Amino acid sequence: MNKYMKVNKYDEILADDFQKAINWLLKKRAELTSMKSAPKKSSSWRDLRIKAIHAREREHPDGNARRKSYMSKNFGVESLVELDDERLEACYRHVMGWKRGQ
Repeated sequence: MNKYMKVNKYDEILADDFQKAINWLLKKRAELTSMKSAPKKSSSWRDLRIKAIHAREREHPDGNARRKSYMSKNFGVESLVELDDERLEACYRHVMGWKRGQ
């Protein structure tokens, strides 16, 4: 982050650049949790994926029904906890691919 923000220490980040720094950190976190090894390295990986799916669902009027329909059709399950890590990631990517509000 220091190189990206062009500072030597975090406390040198200007208040005006604070949101830019947060966005960079969130992007890096997303990259790490998308790595193939993430489910094995992070004990909270599943919970974070499920929370993200539910958050995206709330952005859509029929999000919950859409997600359940996708899971039923593609995996034969109705609950996210029934999915193994690979299928949970597939469901996550599907739901995150929805355009906001549609």
